[in-house]
Amino acid sequence: MAQINSNEKKALLHQILSNISSIQHRTEPLDYQQFKNEEAVREEVYSHLQEIGQTAGDLLIADDAPLDLRNDLELLKRFTGATHNQHTEIDH
Repeated sequence: MAQINSNEKKALLHQILSNISSIQHRTEPLDYQQFKNEEAVREEVYSHLQEIGQTAGDLLIADDAPLDLRNDLELLKRFTGATHNQHTEIDH
């Protein structure tokens, strides 16, 4: 595995936090029904989730990450495949 330097790790972690913040900012004022009806917001959320997953995968390249962080990153990496599909929505 390749090493990434401390500044790169900080930038990647900041990117994850930024995406989480963006999701919170876009969804906080909405109730479930509003969120469900706002396709543009849902697509934006999925885009941020995908970016979180990609960034987590990039951080996993570092072989010196503590085990608990690696476990968390493995979970976040699963968001890479997050997609919005109207046919698989919760209420269908």
